[in-house]
Amino acid sequence: MNKLLYFCFMLIGIGCSTDRRANSEMIHVNSLSGPATSPAAEPFLFTDSKNQVYLSWIEKQDTINYFKFSRLENNQWTEPTKIASGSSWFVNWADYPMLAVNNNNFLAHYLERSGTSTYAYDVALVKSLDGNDWSKPFLLNTDGKQAEHGFVTILPYGDNFFIAWLDGRNTVMEGMEGDQHNGHQGAMSLRAAVIDTNGNRLNEWELDNKTCDCCQTTAAITSNGPVVVYRDRSDEEIRDMSIVRLINNEWTKPQPVHEDRWKIAGCPVNGPRISNYENTLAVAWFTAASDSAHVNVSFSSGWWRHF
Repeated sequence: MNKLLYFCFMLIGIGCSTDRRANSEMIHVNSLSGPATSPAAEPFLFTDSKNQVYLSWIEKQDTINYFKFSRLENNQWTEPTKIASGSSWFVNWADYPMLAVNNNNFLAHYLERSGTSTYAYDVALVKSLDGNDWSKPFLLNTDGKQAEHGFVTILPYGDNFFIAWLDGRNTVMEGMEGDQHNGHQGAMSLRAAVIDTNGNRLNEWELDNKTCDCCQTTAAITSNGPVVVYRDRSDEEIRDMSIVRLINNEWTKPQPVHEDRWKIAGCPVNGPRISNYENTLAVAWFTAASDSAHVNVSFSSGWWRHF
């Protein structure tokens, strides 16, 4: 993607007249010019608890990457604000930076190289109390391994932030860092942590010790606690979606969202998306099980019992 151009917002109104034509749905689409300067890529669009719309992205000038964001106010994007910049980042289309806002507290991440091999990079975090002045970066992963760390999900969690990510600390041996995915010594794992607004790590867990290598994670915060959905990986190379849940301060064992039975000896580089409303969860994901490519959607209102 060379340029972020337009964003469309739809307003749907339903009339109350006895005229059948007036009762039809009216759809209004407004196109907005994007706030980014070309070349730009890796956009991430979200709303906070106050329904404020944010957009983050990366611009590149010469050898420097600039991580920026903007707010949508009165149907116009505000002047972009720089979050961070650097020349040693790992920038790619599949694993984009992310920004989360919890009241007036901001937390963002990007990927920074930790070694010379292609897949050696860390998750760098930066924080801000107002969105204008940002801290120096600090690492989410503290294993010290030159391995893959990424596909991050960040969400407000009480007064703190909940983060889930894929962690490659078990994929390499000391002094054996490789440059190819198939050179792994072990499996990719799923981890999660709670970070407070000062950047302190309050908790950290390993949620699954064998997952797909490079598919996005997703999570939701319900009144019963956080849930994480991701593409799992069995010993037989079945790569379906799994869900884990934090119940009474204990994480459940991974359970399938649905047994597609997609067997693929490689990572399809696409993950699930989850949304929740009053503890009803909706999960959408892609599968090509039985050589049939399609998108599945599953709903659950009793996720704390089963999915």
